[in-house]
Amino acid sequence: MNITRKSILTNTVSTREIDVTCDQIVAWERGELIQDAMPHLSPDDREFLMTGITPEQWETLTEADLASRSNTLIRKGSSANTISTREDNQ
Repeated sequence: MNITRKSILTNTVSTREIDVTCDQIVAWERGELIQDAMPHLSPDDREFLMTGITPEQWETLTEADLASRSNTLIRKGSSANTISTREDNQ
């Protein structure tokens, strides 16, 4: 199935072919742990589903990039990859 996500790191929209079913996605969205709903997926595919981050984006990150993003919290809830900063949550 083609899955399209927006990266929480770069805001880049990417599409990947991932071996999942609609039932597996629904189970995960209803609260089942992704590794239980889709145990056959690689860590890279699970990460992409959850955050939109591709393996290529992880490879290009530097420690400075990670530090500058350290105040970002990921709110689980929608497949739209909603994010907020700590300042927003205060």
